[in-house]
Amino acid sequence: MKDEDAFNAKLGKEIRKQTDGGTYCLKMAEKFHIGVADFQLVRGGQAVVFETKFIAKPLPARATKVLKHPFTGPQITYLRGMNNAGAKTYGVVGMNDTKMIKVFPSCMIPEGGNWSLQDWGTFHHKIRLYDFWDVAEMVDYMFNPDKGAGFGG
Repeated sequence: MKDEDAFNAKLGKEIRKQTDGGTYCLKMAEKFHIGVADFQLVRGGQAVVFETKFIAKPLPARATKVLKHPFTGPQITYLRGMNNAGAKTYGVVGMNDTKMIKVFPSCMIPEGGNWSLQDWGTFHHKIRLYDFWDVAEMVDYMFNPDKGAGFGG
């Protein structure tokens, strides 16, 4: 994949393909609704909302920040508001070099929307790792985080 749009298209396709008919997946158009999260899922009266970011190339050795395009203030505010309203909210980062998808509760997104390399390395034990072949398991985890699905937990 070359960019976040391609990542989102593949992720949305896999969510629809791998989850049962009881999960409704809505890909939001951020260009028209600044701050609105990329994906909203509904299943059994529960809502999951997540914003995606994509790392296209391995991080250079001298990089100081992880994301080229960090989470924005309006995106963080939207996730917090949806969480306060009862939705489960997450940040999702696709890694092109490893083909892995990193999932973490939105409360782990720092105030400025980006991590230093040091911070990024210290919380790996608190995130879940998935590949595109196990997106259904990723979605199950997002709806039931206490279940403990995925690597790293």
